[in-house]
Amino acid sequence: MELLERIHHLAERVNKDEFDRLLKEHGVGSTNLLTLKDGVFGKAEYQNAGESIKARTWAAIEYLKRKELEDKEEILAATSSNFGKAGVYLGKGAGENKVYRFFMSEKAEEELSDQVQRIRDFGNQVKFEKFPGSICPAAAEDEEFKEEYGGVSRGKPIAAARAWEETGEKAVNFDQYRDIGNPLAHYLTTGEEIIQQIRDIGEDLNCFVCSLGTCGSFLGTALRLKEHNEKIKLVAAIPEDDQHEEDNHYQHGLRSKSELGATKFWKEARKIADEIHEVSDEDAFSGMIELWERGVPAGISSGTNWHCIKSIENTLDRGVVTLIPDSLERYEEYLRRHLKEVTGDSFSSYEKIHRELSDQAKKGRNKHVKALKNS
Repeated sequence: MELLERIHHLAERVNKDEFDRLLKEHGVGSTNLLTLKDGVFGKAEYQNAGESIKARTWAAIEYLKRKELEDKEEILAATSSNFGKAGVYLGKGAGENKVYRFFMSEKAEEELSDQVQRIRDFGNQVKFEKFPGSICPAAAEDEEFKEEYGGVSRGKPIAAARAWEETGEKAVNFDQYRDIGNPLAHYLTTGEEIIQQIRDIGEDLNCFVCSLGTCGSFLGTALRLKEHNEKIKLVAAIPEDDQHEEDNHYQHGLRSKSELGATKFWKEARKIADEIHEVSDEDAFSGMIELWERGVPAGISSGTNWHCIKSIENTLDRGVVTLIPDSLERYEEYLRRHLKEVTGDSFSSYEKIHRELSDQAKKGRNKHVKALKNS
């Protein structure tokens, strides 16, 4: 069965009430739709428990593996931080006695040390397996990808997590790079919520813009939106390749053309995207700061989305929706290290607004999660 058929097949068989109950227990979903400018809207995914859109993916994989989890002692996942953080936040749903073993690059721990420490703070049940390579986990790309895009292997935390599961009877891998639960989460929730929220404010839905990492958010959301409006324009954004000597790019969590072979969902995402735009680090960081100035506590990938919208807005009707996948909270150390290199501006110039928006994001998330759990 083809991937898209599998998503539809599973979506029809999910017990919607049971799945919705799990999401509410976790404090995931029903995030606000923010007005970024007249006719352009952003879904505030940093409001999820776990602090990012990755909480949706974790919850959906947990739901699909709920029976399997009963006999397992370890949950495995390749991550650079957001997916792992979602896992430990949402971990009570899978049982507090589980070990969480995360497969991560040494570079991620170095560059995102504050975020990795927050995962470690959950205690002895959290374990790490570390590998050389760039921040985002990678697997050896298939030969077709290498031939078409010149992709290269950048270390193998994804492959190592898969091998660990195969050799460990008591381990289950939450594989965001090929588990159908990733796009399914967004088909069932993100896309559905956008349709309802746009309808509630009396807008048409004409364009969806989303940056690509695992491609699950784009693929699942776009499929559902396309069913709602077959004429919707689907636009993907990716980082430019080869921007720095040591690191390909600094748009953390996203994948450039040479890196997308790490995820199973790229080929299908490429098929349904009407346009794919490459974005420089300078434009992504500048886009993020523009969103800060609009009062949005956006992370780097939100800046990628925002720049992409600005670059094509003259070709678009109103009714444009994008995602704010995470907030600026998790990037303080990362931006202290790289902002000046990329934009020429010191982080100290933005320290006050960063602090204020971080507080805003935390308060808003706490309020949102509490309301969901009490609903």
